Amino acid sequence: ASGTYSTQTDIDGVKRGILYRGGASPYMVVVDDIAMPEDVNANIQVLYQTDRANKVVLNNNADEIKIIGAQTGAVMKITCPFTENTIMRTGNYEGREITGGRGDYVVSDFSKTAEALTNVSGNARIVSLIMTAASDEEYPETVISGTADDGHITIKFKDGRTDYITITDDDI
Repeated sequence: ASGTYSTQTDIDGVKRGILYRGGASPYMVVVDDIAMPEDVNANIQVLYQTDRANKVVLNNNADEIKIIGAQTGAVMKITCPFTENTIMRTGNYEGREITGGRGDYVVSDFSKTAEALTNVSGNARIVSLIMTAASDEEYPETVISGTADDGHITIKFKDGRTDYITITDDDI
């Protein structure tokens, strides 16, 4: 509905936690905690940017974005596993001009942008799982359980190794 949400919402603070695992099958878990008053209802966007030569693909359920590298064909998969009301989308910043202290520019002149969009009231937590692979068939199996405040991500690799990630209110 037009005019339902203001274009800007004052927030009390933002905290980001990152877990990165390198090696042959790198991945990253990013936890964004956004503190807002309980009576505030807002759309929250988490932006993911990549080189404009890369291909950005949204799946049919709007819950997964893949970025395919222009040079190597490597694939990065982005999901928000604990946020049921989050939709992923692409192309929203195509041609959008940004005005800033360092000069004005059009976003799509420099990068392609994908985003996770969710609507929340009060405090919000958005967890992003970012996995990379040389091709689309090489992703490890992932099992998600719990919630963004008390959740578990299990990543099972083809070589038999398993990583267990626990997300709590305070830590990854």
